[in-house]
Amino acid sequence: MAKQQQQQTGQQQNLFVLAMEFLEPQLQNSSYIQRVMVLAMTPNNTPIYGKVIQFQLDGVDYGGPVSLSPQGRVMKEIVGLTAGKAYNFGALLYGTSASVSEPRLMPALPQEKQKKKTPAELVVDPARVGNKISLFLRVLDEEKEGVPLAKLTIVDSKKGIQIKKTDERGEFEYKIALEEDEEREIQIVVAGYGDQSFRRTFRGRRLEEK
Repeated sequence: MAKQQQQQTGQQQNLFVLAMEFLEPQLQNSSYIQRVMVLAMTPNNTPIYGKVIQFQLDGVDYGGPVSLSPQGRVMKEIVGLTAGKAYNFGALLYGTSASVSEPRLMPALPQEKQKKKTPAELVVDPARVGNKISLFLRVLDEEKEGVPLAKLTIVDSKKGIQIKKTDERGEFEYKIALEEDEEREIQIVVAGYGDQSFRRTFRGRRLEEK
């Protein structure tokens, strides 16, 4: 009798085939959402309609049973999955012994992208020795931290337009050497800093001037 029941169960299971498909996990806050699709069909690839699927997570029923579509498909959204943790996803076809399961590892949390620093302030500290002038520049963000590789447009009335960038600390030094009685206008504009800029005219001193 027991042997006959086992044969009947085996025959019943062979009447249905379940396949499981996974969509790409979606990150929501600090956990993942996994959408799982189950396809139910007969051995000759005929979709099964009029039956229901029970989804499982780690061997425990997840939600209530869901009816198969006329195409023999059903989708389930499983939420609150921990990043970097492995789960066993399963599905049962109600009223039969047909089932499918598949382990799957959730991705690790992506590393937080470094917030791009936006120029909010241009600090220029001129230093002069005779007719040699050094302009020490620093581009700062809203938190008063240096903006690395900030684009500088330097307009020198003698050398023309030059494009420069700050270093990794958000700093740059521009040097000029004036002739006696020479006047040079220097304008410095920082990309992303709006219309504000540094502009100053420097005049070369005579050698006898102190």
